[in-house]
Amino acid sequence: MLAKKRVANRSSAASRSKRAAFNAVETFTPMSVDELWKVHQTLEKILSKKITVETADLKRRFANLKN
Repeated sequence: MLAKKRVANRSSAASRSKRAAFNAVETFTPMSVDELWKVHQTLEKILSKKITVETADLKRRFANLKN
């Protein structure tokens, strides 16, 4: 079984500083309930897809281990 090679995410210092400066309270405070609900739904879709892909990968890897 070949292990996937993970490549380090190389980002500029500016983008790292933006991520570090993220403050959920400041970001989401001016949003209406409807806007927050749309953000929630979008995140739910994204995370659901990622979980599905990861679960399938883990099941495939587990099946390979059993063989």
